[in-house]
Amino acid sequence: MLLGRRIISDDVDTEKGSARVAVLSYRCWQERYQGDPGILGKIFTLDDLPLEIVGVTGRDFTGLSIEGAMEATVPLGLKDNSNTPLPATIPSVFVAARLKQGTSLGQARSQLLVAWPAIQAALIESKAEPPDSQLPARRIQIESASTGDSFLRDRLSRPLTIMMALAAALLLIACVNLANLLLAWTFSRRQELAVRVALGARLIHLLRALLSESMLLSGIGAAAGVVLSYWSTNFFLNLIWFGYYPNIANRTIDTILGGRVAAFSVLVMLLTAVTVGAVPARMIGGTDPRSAIQHGSRTIRDGIGLLTKALVVSQIALSLVLVTMALLFSNTIHGIRSADLGYCRDGVMILQLFPTTSKPIPNRSIYYQELAIRLASQPGVRSVSYSNFGPVSGYERKETVSSSSLATPPIRVALEVIGPDFFRLFSIKLKAGRDFNWSDSEQTKWVVIVSDGLAHRLFPGENPIGRIVNFARKDRKSLEIVGVVSTASLWLPQTIAPLAVYEPLMQEPGYDNLRLDIGTDGDPRAVVAAARKTITDGGHHAVLRAQALDQRLDGLLTSERVLAMIGSFVGGMALLLAAIGLYGLMSFTVTLRIPEIGTRMALAGSRATIRFMLVKDAMWLVLPGISIGIPAAFMTTRIAATFIPGLPPIDSSAIFAASTVLFAVSLCAVLLPAEQASRIDPMTALRS
Repeated sequence: MLLGRRIISDDVDTEKGSARVAVLSYRCWQERYQGDPGILGKIFTLDDLPLEIVGVTGRDFTGLSIEGAMEATVPLGLKDNSNTPLPATIPSVFVAARLKQGTSLGQARSQLLVAWPAIQAALIESKAEPPDSQLPARRIQIESASTGDSFLRDRLSRPLTIMMALAAALLLIACVNLANLLLAWTFSRRQELAVRVALGARLIHLLRALLSESMLLSGIGAAAGVVLSYWSTNFFLNLIWFGYYPNIANRTIDTILGGRVAAFSVLVMLLTAVTVGAVPARMIGGTDPRSAIQHGSRTIRDGIGLLTKALVVSQIALSLVLVTMALLFSNTIHGIRSADLGYCRDGVMILQLFPTTSKPIPNRSIYYQELAIRLASQPGVRSVSYSNFGPVSGYERKETVSSSSLATPPIRVALEVIGPDFFRLFSIKLKAGRDFNWSDSEQTKWVVIVSDGLAHRLFPGENPIGRIVNFARKDRKSLEIVGVVSTASLWLPQTIAPLAVYEPLMQEPGYDNLRLDIGTDGDPRAVVAAARKTITDGGHHAVLRAQALDQRLDGLLTSERVLAMIGSFVGGMALLLAAIGLYGLMSFTVTLRIPEIGTRMALAGSRATIRFMLVKDAMWLVLPGISIGIPAAFMTTRIAATFIPGLPPIDSSAIFAASTVLFAVSLCAVLLPAEQASRIDPMTALRS
């Protein structure tokens, strides 16, 4: 604690009401109170309830979450003057516990798993949690809190595992490319090094010279890589952060490159330096200097042929895998964004409502109807409605329903609570029956609207209007179907044609943390300011967050977009490295074969023949690399599909496109040195 004290057990009383105290975060203390050292004892207001400030946390404290500090911490169980719990204290809670000395996490997990059924039964009996399928989990999960809780880590850990594998493959390609080029360069100096050996240089001297050169190059590359990784880490972290949390500016995740990153960079640098420095020195030191000096370029070409060709083939194969993955990621994100989800997303603004008081709304039906009418009368607004989760929420609330027919088994469906005009706002077609209206309240017959896919499953070949839908939950009534609408992938764009049940807002009295959906004729952001004022003037809600629906979809697809960006970068770099590797090998090969090329041209060989000969030799490296890369790409995509939802396990078109692109890039990389070789003067070549 920076100032004051923590919240203690005496402050918490969920039955009578907890002590009205609060602990501020360092950021809140600085921004709202300008770091006032006399802040203790002053009043902090939460939902019109005055709380005494008893402490200020340290600068680096973020609670269990590592992604951003809370503004203030209050005791669980705060109640207002009417003994009503505040809205901020009602949601479900995370339970944190400190293990006893000598107790391992595995032992605690085993004991809690045994006790969990009794705890779950007690929760249901005491109605501390909704019964049956509404329990947030049918199982308990116990994890270590040593690294904190992170939504981003949970959301991105599996995709980033694939990205790390692709980055490792790219690193391997870069190392192979560097090794290939330096091997060729070292062997081109074979006569020079052989002269050194003949003059008395020992193997240790060659090793020292070549290792110094390779260490310098590797060190420069490693330093540049560390700088680039720091910049790119911050770039992508900010991109992800503002994708998921567009209205939260503070971010407390540590992006400092730690010791493990530095150690990994040094290790890669040393391995690369030793490979490209020690191996050639050992090969040259073990040969006869007279042979190297006398035979010149022929022995050079013979010495490097098999090794460099194997490196190029492996590089082509790895590049094909990376280019395939880049195309798959890009196609997946494009397919989701351009897919017909069954509803219109244009011109829609989503406003998250948050209750500003713990007092109940006197007449919910009149309040929400009048609020919708006032908002709909504003310029540019064409339609207004409400929803619980709302479109593109990233979550589907599941329920089990059935019909009265014994032949139809129970079905898991997505459940949504909506207001009138919801379907018209999102251009979801009403296929049969009627829409909800403001008279569908708690005092009237309880009704539902179902998707056409669910209607067909529950009542095949029959008219579903007027039929009864039975819910598996014991506290729910059997509801009458009054309408059938077309299927829409409202909540998760990756879910194709979900079976859905819609309930009217006025028949669900507990729903006041709603999303307000506004359909506009132009830019949806233009109506936000006026809508905020109208909602605030109503006296019961404030706008917690405002997002255009397209922006919300981008946020939901943040991980996919980041994967597509990183994948495209990795694929592009793989193509570039493959092209550089082939170009370097062909240029070196042309240098070694200048006498042969001069002889062929002196014997009436045409330029086209020379170009064809060199391109053919290069294609004997490219085609085997592609042949090896195709099954490797198939296997990699199948593995990646198990980590990334929505990624096709096998996409022949992507592999074919990647093979075509890689072949074309390789051909371009080969044609330039081949063209240069065809323009060599035969007399100059023969003199060399």
